[in-house]
Amino acid sequence: MRLLFFGLSFILISSCSTYKEPEFRKATKINIKELNVRNVTLESDLIYFNPNVIGANISAFDIMVNVNNIEIGKLNQNGDVLIEANSEFVIPTSVSFPPKKILKSEGLLKSALQLFSNERALVEYKGHVTLKLGGIEFEIPLNYQEEIELSK
Repeated sequence: MRLLFFGLSFILISSCSTYKEPEFRKATKINIKELNVRNVTLESDLIYFNPNVIGANISAFDIMVNVNNIEIGKLNQNGDVLIEANSEFVIPTSVSFPPKKILKSEGLLKSALQLFSNERALVEYKGHVTLKLGGIEFEIPLNYQEEIELSK
């Protein structure tokens, strides 16, 4: 009986040290939910993969959003996320900001023409997501960019 206990304990302890860092795969569904003179809201899904035999929890979410190289705000996680073992998971996100943030940085005429025409904008996500997996925290860096159509 003692041998069985020690054997199981060894297996559990050694398996804890073999956790792999979950990985960022891609951002999808980046779109404009709201676009008017008072507010712009961008939504997106961040796709990650957990290669481990146990699930995980999000313990920190720190991602800044830039539009056309102008920092517009911090990305928000929308709702709880179930992170199962050995599977992809989706983190729904959004960021809202007043268009004047871009207008002040680029000049009124140029920015207004870009925002309200069918031009494209470069959206960048920079930061990290921290996942807690079996008592161990993994900080997963994110540096992603994509051009999106500015029409709603």
